[in-house]
Amino acid sequence: MSKKIAFCSLMAALGIISLAITYVLPANKIFMYLLSTMFTYICVEEYGIKYGFMTFAVILAGGFLIAANKVGMIGYAIMVGYYPIVKHFIEHLSIKTNLKRGLKLLFSVFVLTVAFFVLKSLLTFDFPIYIVFIIGILIFIVYDIVLTMGIKFYALKLRKLK
Repeated sequence: MSKKIAFCSLMAALGIISLAITYVLPANKIFMYLLSTMFTYICVEEYGIKYGFMTFAVILAGGFLIAANKVGMIGYAIMVGYYPIVKHFIEHLSIKTNLKRGLKLLFSVFVLTVAFFVLKSLLTFDFPIYIVFIIGILIFIVYDIVLTMGIKFYALKLRKLK
């Protein structure tokens, strides 16, 4: 087994464990869903988009296997599971930082729109759509910042342990 596959397999296992913890500690559900994407991001940064997709696919499959809440996993798949790959792609474009932020924000609006209609067909809730979008965009902005901080922490502190 190559070093790349072994490393990304370890990252996928950590991502699946993060998803499993959402069922043990439900109060931290959103945090653990978002944490699991960090492991995809590490593989993308280390070995490229191809390995990021493979890591995401393994985390997603493992998550569906262990998930008691399949709707939560659908939300994960639609909204955040693959975002590290999109983030990596956008951040490596040769455009100004503000345009990158705009693209990520536009992406978040698109994802929130898709997620809203998919989840609305599965669940019943009566929140006004603008509240869903405002909260969703704010969560997305914080998530993007924290994901960036996480990869910086990995690069500065943990990469040398690899």
